[in-house]
Amino acid sequence: MLRVARVRGAGTTNIGHVRDRNEDVILVDPELGLYAVFDGLGGRSAGDVAAKLASEVVAGHVRDQARIRRRSPRRRSPGQLLEYALHDASTDVIIAGETKEQCRGMRTTAVACLVVDSTRVVVAHAGDSRAYLLRDGELTALTRDHTVAQELVDAGQLSPRSVRRSPKRHRLTRALGRTRVALRVDVREQPLRPGDRLLLCSDGLHGYTPARSIRRVLAGDGTPEQIAHELVALALAGKAPDNVSAVVICVSGDEARALRGRPARR
Repeated sequence: MLRVARVRGAGTTNIGHVRDRNEDVILVDPELGLYAVFDGLGGRSAGDVAAKLASEVVAGHVRDQARIRRRSPRRRSPGQLLEYALHDASTDVIIAGETKEQCRGMRTTAVACLVVDSTRVVVAHAGDSRAYLLRDGELTALTRDHTVAQELVDAGQLSPRSVRRSPKRHRLTRALGRTRVALRVDVREQPLRPGDRLLLCSDGLHGYTPARSIRRVLAGDGTPEQIAHELVALALAGKAPDNVSAVVICVSGDEARALRGRPARR
């Protein structure tokens, strides 16, 4: 008998070794099929407030759409839904920053994943929080950082290997709350297979942990919650100075163990 694939997700976040507060916020809502990581920016300018506000706005949009879907066939596509949700979250962050002096200049990155069904998800992001896919032992980035350093790489002025050492890797070209000009959101639909694993994470994880180490942990045994905790612990062991967040989504099915057990492609 063919087992129907199931999608499960969990996440965790940690203040890290240096910061005095955690400005990361994770969103894990299996009922809505919504998972996200928000990395607040601004230091004294309430980055944690921006991340929390953005997470609430995005969750509210998806929840409202779920209600509309029950009453009417007219609705936005999953990609449109996430794009509009991040647009509105960015606007709300800007308004809050202009209204409250202590929040002036606050911003947040965002990477969000909406599970449409067990065969596909939609990923949307702005900033340098990332989404990865582990399939057949191979780790693939589903997002491209919105940073000055990445633009230099795209222009051939900086080698990919030099990005980690570049001071411009933290200079964002896109973020929620950054500008009143309409936020550009990258959206992609990703097919799913049994055995796939998705990772959403802040730069506190991917910026200080080698990709091969992320791949090894993500490919290991354990529940999504256990894997997320192990990934965060890995970053902390590497003395990551930033807040660290990870959300792990697993697609299980008859083929799951066999697919995870294949060696990485070279």
